[in-house]
Amino acid sequence: MVALTLPIALAAPLGASPRAAGPARSATTAPPARPRLAYVPHEVLVRFRGSEPAVSRPAAVARAVPFARIRPVRGTGLSAVALPYGTSVPDAVTALARMPGVRAVQPDYRYSFTLEPTDPDFVQQWGLQNTGQPHMRTNGGGTTSGLAGADAHLTTAWNTTEGSPSTVIAVLDTGVELDHPDLAGNIWTNAGETANGTDDDHDGYIDDLHGWDFVDHDDDPSPMFDGFDWDIHGTHVAGIIAAARDGSGTVGVCPTCTIMPLRVGTDAGGVDDEAVIAAIHFAVRHHAGVMNMSFGGPGWSGMLRSAIAAAGRAGVLTVAAAGNAGADDDSLFVSGAGVTAKLHSPEFPAAFDLPTIISVAASDDHDRIAGFSNVGRVSVDLAAPGVDILSTIPSMSYGMLDGTSMATPFVVGVAGLVASLHPGYSPVQIKDAILHGVDRPHGVAGGRTVTNGRLDAAKALNASTANATPKSDGTIAGAVRLVHAKTGTLSYPADVNDVFRVHLLKGHRYVATLDVPKDRNFDLWVWKPGTLDVWQVEPGCTKATCHVLAAGAEPKGKDETVRFAAGKTGTYYLIVTDRGGAGRYRLTLQPR
Repeated sequence: MVALTLPIALAAPLGASPRAAGPARSATTAPPARPRLAYVPHEVLVRFRGSEPAVSRPAAVARAVPFARIRPVRGTGLSAVALPYGTSVPDAVTALARMPGVRAVQPDYRYSFTLEPTDPDFVQQWGLQNTGQPHMRTNGGGTTSGLAGADAHLTTAWNTTEGSPSTVIAVLDTGVELDHPDLAGNIWTNAGETANGTDDDHDGYIDDLHGWDFVDHDDDPSPMFDGFDWDIHGTHVAGIIAAARDGSGTVGVCPTCTIMPLRVGTDAGGVDDEAVIAAIHFAVRHHAGVMNMSFGGPGWSGMLRSAIAAAGRAGVLTVAAAGNAGADDDSLFVSGAGVTAKLHSPEFPAAFDLPTIISVAASDDHDRIAGFSNVGRVSVDLAAPGVDILSTIPSMSYGMLDGTSMATPFVVGVAGLVASLHPGYSPVQIKDAILHGVDRPHGVAGGRTVTNGRLDAAKALNASTANATPKSDGTIAGAVRLVHAKTGTLSYPADVNDVFRVHLLKGHRYVATLDVPKDRNFDLWVWKPGTLDVWQVEPGCTKATCHVLAAGAEPKGKDETVRFAAGKTGTYYLIVTDRGGAGRYRLTLQPR
């Protein structure tokens, strides 16, 4: 198959102005977003085998591919290999994958922050308590009134707990304004470090008193000012989580929790794997309990998935934004052709099928899924307030944003409340309590998330910790065994995918046939052994490194036939997917 190297859709950069009571700051508009590749164009990430001596690596790499330099990514066990101009990333991945001293290699994937354009004049935080009060709108001006009770019920939860300073929440974002009056008292301090130009705690970072900047590689994780405007995204996210409840400004969901600022990107430039993976390792080493990831993109990164999985095993819960494309994260398809082709795929990292990730959609003040929000009956767990959200922004001010970026820190804050009340809970138990504790208003139902629910902080505090996410036949982990033939039904959007597994022999050829119901658009995909997630699309991969093996995508009502050969003996996966409607199908697999 042709390697998918389609650009990630980048959310428009934001300008923001303060409310009337804030310090003077003029409204600004950032330059329009530039198209960006799904990965850094002149770099790949490599994990060498432990037996490969570091001193021999440059010479070994030089035999496989031209390179400018090899740089270790601190604290991760990875190396970034810089490529000279004109060297193809997919070709470099293929060549390095063949080296005996290489355990894994992939592009350095990029992601964008999941927010919406703004017009900030908003002064009321309806997501914390909604009495139906009028409030300003983020976009379009004017005012609107919400539906009483369409909120995350924080005022009730605070009667039980407002969190704890010992609950540390890592914000992987564009940086946090450390001296913002609503945040300064809740910023993490590294007890093992002093400002003396020495790495006192031997973690590889000098003077990392209040986090780290993984973009500029220094000890100041504050947002960047480019001469026109600030990167406001990370400060806004931090305020939603833990702005102080001090009688001024705004208040966060977990107002006494501690924020660990980890700068991994910019509003306009997005974020890449190298920075995020290094930040994850930092957060784990310094005992963060929850990580906020309000970014995403269609590129599946095995290294990022491994880092998040390892963090989960170390006791860290990850909460990620489902995305703002108004799409279904259970689906994948390509629209258009050639240079106009556009990839519609799940939003990663939110769509990783890991037990320690919560994926979050956005809801509005009437308890409806926001029109821009991605959904997914299998891949998106719940909704949370994400429209007309007021929070902190740089220049010691306040502004409004929309997006699943804003919904995500609502869930992170509630995770902080649950962790503070139940310090013995594991990441999975915190997740299960949040999912069992949702409200289920009509506007977020309809099979568009795992829970059909909206975040409820008060209920989550003492909700059940029984398994809230049983295996689904729409995931790789829940794949149904296929012998020769299976029949099944699909319906969009509640049941988009059926996944089947089959053991095949190296060198043998097979034909898979999907009988499609009349006037329905069902497709058939075949994936190689080692596949971990549905729609594991790896931009920049090649025939040798991509996990997708073959696909049938005939027009509506046409049966699908896929012929393929097994390149190795192992478990292969066949995915039957629904592009709309509902119907019954029959899938057969035969040797040829």
